[in-house]
Amino acid sequence: RAWRAQARKPFRDSAAEPADDPRFKEKAPDCFLSCKDGIPIKSTLDNSSTVQYAGLMHNLIMKARGTVRDIDPQNDLTFLRIRSKKNEIMVAPDKDYFLIVIQNPTE
Repeated sequence: RAWRAQARKPFRDSAAEPADDPRFKEKAPDCFLSCKDGIPIKSTLDNSSTVQYAGLMHNLIMKARGTVRDIDPQNDLTFLRIRSKKNEIMVAPDKDYFLIVIQNPTE
């Protein structure tokens, strides 16, 4: 099959290409990846916003995860969605990392 014969680009390269296009940035949600300690690893936001969001979201994720475990110790937080008038923040926590996406809910 032809699709199997094609070499795939690593995720990092294929994800970076659209971000270089100014049209992509206008409509794309902001996102960042942080380690389990809340330290940002990669981000599409400016540095000060990334640090602010990472610190605040880390505290919120830890509280939410603790609440889920208090209710049922066998359970764990798998996804967190927060919607306000201005933003929608979606968090996909993993064992070692947090993926956080911030988008405009009206678009």
